[in-house]
Amino acid sequence: MAGVEAGSFLRDLQFGFPLVGELPPCEGSSKSEVFKAGMTVQQLRQNRVELNQKVLAAVKELPFCDNISPQVHDDSLLGAVTVPRLLTPSDVESPLMAQELRKRSVEKVTLSAKPSYLQASQWVAHVLHSFTIRDDKALVSSLRAAEGLQLDKDDVLASGAAVLLNAKDIWFGQSEPLQARREALLKKWRGLPLPGGSSRARHPMGGLKALEFKAKVEDMAAWLASVDKHVQPAIWHHQGALQLVGRGFWCPEHLDGLQNADVLKFSADEKVKCLLQTALKSACQAAQARRKRLASQLDADRPQASSAEHAASMVKGSQNAAESCAESMSQPAARGPQLATKQLSSADTAEVLTALQDKAETLKLCSQQGSGPSVASGLKAWHHFAVCFLGYNAEETLPPRCPSDVLKFIALFSSAGTAKNYVGYVAWACKYHGHSLAWRTHEVNLALQGLKKAEQVRSQHVLKHVRLMTPDIMVRLLKLCDALPAFQRDGDLFLLAWQFLLRVQSEAVPLQFGDLTDQSLLPPGRRSAIWVDAQLVCHLRLKKRKRMPGGSVMVRPCVCNGSETDILCVSHRLLGRLSSLEPGHPLFDFTASQFLKRFRDLLHMLQVPGFDQFSFKAFRAGKATALAKSGCPVHVIMQMGQWKSAALLNYVSPDALDEGVFWREVANEPEDE
Repeated sequence: MAGVEAGSFLRDLQFGFPLVGELPPCEGSSKSEVFKAGMTVQQLRQNRVELNQKVLAAVKELPFCDNISPQVHDDSLLGAVTVPRLLTPSDVESPLMAQELRKRSVEKVTLSAKPSYLQASQWVAHVLHSFTIRDDKALVSSLRAAEGLQLDKDDVLASGAAVLLNAKDIWFGQSEPLQARREALLKKWRGLPLPGGSSRARHPMGGLKALEFKAKVEDMAAWLASVDKHVQPAIWHHQGALQLVGRGFWCPEHLDGLQNADVLKFSADEKVKCLLQTALKSACQAAQARRKRLASQLDADRPQASSAEHAASMVKGSQNAAESCAESMSQPAARGPQLATKQLSSADTAEVLTALQDKAETLKLCSQQGSGPSVASGLKAWHHFAVCFLGYNAEETLPPRCPSDVLKFIALFSSAGTAKNYVGYVAWACKYHGHSLAWRTHEVNLALQGLKKAEQVRSQHVLKHVRLMTPDIMVRLLKLCDALPAFQRDGDLFLLAWQFLLRVQSEAVPLQFGDLTDQSLLPPGRRSAIWVDAQLVCHLRLKKRKRMPGGSVMVRPCVCNGSETDILCVSHRLLGRLSSLEPGHPLFDFTASQFLKRFRDLLHMLQVPGFDQFSFKAFRAGKATALAKSGCPVHVIMQMGQWKSAALLNYVSPDALDEGVFWREVANEPEDE
């Protein structure tokens, strides 16, 4: 090579030498390759390029980089060599073997594996390979080799050999004598005893049937060849496909998520390892590209922003969404998707799709059925805050631009429950419109938790000055109302709120008279009904109550003792007045604010300390606290007040009664619900 420039030599290696004569014979051959006369320079160059590619493809990076163990096992099954065995300590101590071990980097071998199990595994690999490449002669040889294997039941099950021997599609087309031998061997394997208890059976074809397995191996081999930039699958592509499909990776998409360390365990052949690593990289890149396309498509289809005020109006105007959906579902034409599809097949496709889209929107609204006013209130609060203080466009208040905007919104609240509900309503509106929820981070959750803690600290201070109604004040208040004709109706409201533990502003003040027909269903337009039956039991029905979208029915029996009328008996107090009213007529004709003023004026007349600090919630929390102090079980109090929160049980116990527990529960209830 003297006198040859390095750059010229490398260029000639890549594109072909300009001067070509008789080539020396290849290894293992005594015949020289002579080019035909009359070949052009371009043909010579092309021929040399092809030869160079073959030579470079066969070059090994390091000596002994291929593991020949699988091929040795295959040859042993055919009788070409003796069956290989595992290394033993005596082999390692042998000078010749020690020299070979230092010379070659040997794969780690599990010395505890049984030779019989390795023979069975090699037989399984040979059968699968012969079956998928349609080598019938190799299958016949495999069956003959199986008859000479000394296996136990554990080897047969753990290697999956019995599964392959029982798969008729693998042995289809073989002669009848060979089929009879196969059946006899299968019967022998099934009758083997199982040593050492149970063994986990393996399915060497990844749970597939034989023909399905073969088809998927061919598809996977073709894909591996394309990754390796080969026109036709080679033997190593086929081996890699067998390893993947046999482990349940039926298509390239299944490889997404695997690690390089995983695929390196699939084969001992270095070339197959490199191929699987390249295939894994290609599959992961393709999966990542698909995810990016999907994400971009979703971002393109998703509306970027919308108005929270518009969402509030939509929710507030959909109070009958659930009823309309239930009515449409009860129609015979809509019972079952198959029947509905058949009936709609004759209709106009555009009209059908529009109707289904409208119904889908209604179903989304049904997720807030019964909470429409509260959701609307929360969305309006966020909308006005975002527009007035954060500079949002009035048409783009959803979704919030960043978590810090939501944190500022949370800082407005003093009630943790209300803040959590309002933030939840904003999140619901974002889900409804398909907006991102990236703004709802751990910071937002921490702020809500902090607000709850601060509320608990504040409530401890408030409890020192809280004013609750007591049975004594209640009796004095009713006597005063009876003595003042202008305040008799006030006494009725006081007693109703006390005995039924009502929320005064939203439940007691709007009460309407009713009768027994209202017990199961209220007429349209009615919100409540109260009546006294012949047994002097007072019934109260509310169409809707907090955390009870289906409404509530409560009863209070007469509490009088014999002929003496108890002033706290709601049945006797209302019996005479209700008899003169028509169903649907309101019981009270004053507003909540007027009632609160009259209530405090009466307390002032009674010289009750702190009369101006009493509020609507003094009745509900006061009655519950009075019941608890009288020894009434807590679960009964929760049932009477229709509280569902088990948190009350953490504050009330037979030994120590926290008188403020019911006040805390009532204080967190908004009156507008």
